[in-house]
Amino acid sequence: MPSSFEEERVLKQKSFPFIGILTVLSLSALVLFYILSAPTLKERNRVSKLLFNAKSAIRRRPTLDSVPFAQAHEGTKLEVTQVESDWVQVRVRANVVGWVQGENVTVVPPSPLKPSYRQIARRNIILFVNKIGLIF
Repeated sequence: MPSSFEEERVLKQKSFPFIGILTVLSLSALVLFYILSAPTLKERNRVSKLLFNAKSAIRRRPTLDSVPFAQAHEGTKLEVTQVESDWVQVRVRANVVGWVQGENVTVVPPSPLKPSYRQIARRNIILFVNKIGLIF
């Protein structure tokens, strides 16, 4: 009986490093997958905002003959979709766009993109892999 118990204990001691290594490799693969699946800076949505300096009419077409369908008051921020000569196209709601004269508005450019920690880690891993000569 003692020999059987002793053999079982030795078998457990021999299998422990294998299970530990397998666990570490699995966790490393999951972390790498998470980091490498990070969105790139180009995939982020960059939107300019329009800040109204005075009360302005929002029109259907970029002409003064077009009837206004909404008003934008001073300090209102809307998404800019297009700029055409003296007119700026804005998104009022999800599927509603209109035009505003450009003289009473200020287009605020989007803030510069700052990479996330995942994106920085992704870039560093790719640089490291390329440096050691692996194809990625």
